[in-house]
Amino acid sequence: MASYKLFFDHDVEKDLAKNPKVEVRKVMLKVMRLHENPHPPQSLKLESSDKTFRLRVGDYRTIYQIDEGPKTITVYRVRHRKDAYRSR
Repeated sequence: MASYKLFFDHDVEKDLAKNPKVEVRKVMLKVMRLHENPHPPQSLKLESSDKTFRLRVGDYRTIYQIDEGPKTITVYRVRHRKDAYRSR
């Protein structure tokens, strides 16, 4: 499988800063592996878009989009599950 390029939206840094470092480390280990396999077993396609997925890591959700053309993944949110699907 071809490797994907991983990009982060500017809000992700803010999301990560609000969470405990131990949890952030767990989430980021999984997120950094997305470039190897953008469809891990913990991911699920969201109904809102054909390209949008969520990755579950404990109580945290990562919302990301896959663009198969240029082989890119853009991470938009990393939040606790109670806040993951809310807009700011």
